[in-house]
Amino acid sequence: MKFNYVINAADFLEYYLYMVSKSPAISRKRNIVKYSFSGIYMFFAIYFFYSGMVGMGYFFMLLANLWFFFYPKLNLKALERYYAKYTQENFGHQMDRPTEMTIQPDLILINDGKIASEIQVSDFEILIEIKNSFFLREKSGNTFIIPKNLIDTESFVSEISKTQIPLKNETNWLWK
Repeated sequence: MKFNYVINAADFLEYYLYMVSKSPAISRKRNIVKYSFSGIYMFFAIYFFYSGMVGMGYFFMLLANLWFFFYPKLNLKALERYYAKYTQENFGHQMDRPTEMTIQPDLILINDGKIASEIQVSDFEILIEIKNSFFLREKSGNTFIIPKNLIDTESFVSEISKTQIPLKNETNWLWK
């Protein structure tokens, strides 16, 4: 069965934000920064309280709390801006090209006008479904982005299920 779609900048951005949110290394880095800076500010707050500089102690306590609660939100915005720029710079030439995907029982054919690929179904690892897209990931790490709003999702899922590629439902995923 054939499916035609066009990938835009928002689809690329959504894919990268999804992958970042699932990355243990990035989560660990964000937590280290969140807790270490809050801890350093609290250390200074305690130091100033014991030194008799109560005003500075309250200031650093406030700073520690602000960092602890607002850093994650600011970091999310910064990552979103970074990946929006990254996708535009690195994948701008791949955006807004009509793509045709043909699913056969043992083969998936993908043609976007410039590149045509024939990939064995056994080379695919998983199909991830989120609210607005499907991500068809190969075992080698390459991922094909399929926007849901441009295809018949029920027939797409039924065709993929015939190929025995596992489906991971992440429709509740949010960028946070």
